[in-house]
Amino acid sequence: MLGASVLAAALGASVLAAALGASVLAAAPGGAVQQRRSGDGENVRRISGRIVAESFTVGAHEVVEAVDDVVIECRGPIVIQGTLRGATKSGGPIAHGASLELRSKASIAIHGRLSAGPGGAGVSAGATGGSGGDINLIAPRITSADPILGAPGGVGGAGGRGGDGGDVVVSARAAGVAIVGGAGGRGGDGDAASGLIDAGPGGNGGNATVTGYSPEGIVGGDGGGDTTTGNGADGTPNRRTIRAVMGRWR
Repeated sequence: MLGASVLAAALGASVLAAALGASVLAAAPGGAVQQRRSGDGENVRRISGRIVAESFTVGAHEVVEAVDDVVIECRGPIVIQGTLRGATKSGGPIAHGASLELRSKASIAIHGRLSAGPGGAGVSAGATGGSGGDINLIAPRITSADPILGAPGGVGGAGGRGGDGGDVVVSARAAGVAIVGGAGGRGGDGDAASGLIDAGPGGNGGNATVTGYSPEGIVGGDGGGDTTTGNGADGTPNRRTIRAVMGRWR
């Protein structure tokens, strides 16, 4: 007879597999799945933490949302036919976007939409906008029907700096994918009432980095521009980095 802890783990794994279309080997500590209905009526499955699976699929009409940073590790393929997206994280002084890391020892195929969480706006005068979440893809082969766009940084509060755009990193032996770093957030407008007359500087654009294949269409994110009021400086544009050595499974 199964002990209580073993039974709970088995039930948790079966629920996770049913919810995500994944053949689950283990749900690592801190990994979680919930289902909710959004305001526009779509069914959204919410995930967080680390998920270990034999394979992972998001169906054509499914929406899976990472409410915190997520790592998905598979021995088999990862297939995104619907939407896998990050949310803007809550609970901290600065609302950063949730990052997505997908690791497969077989392949990653993106036929739908993949996006990390956008940075949130600065909530008070002088506050920095949140950074966009990062996307990190590691597999022998990676393909995507559309360019993978980094998440944008959030707008700064009055006189505050815009958040940095999210990075996009792809490590593969062969790939058919274009990637673009996230755009830096716009600096906050100047606000005489708060004593911050000058606008805040824009956030830096996210980096676009590839490892292990000869890339095309690898573009970093734009720096956040200055604002409509005041004289905030532009953020630093993206960096584009091409590495020669295949990133190893870690």
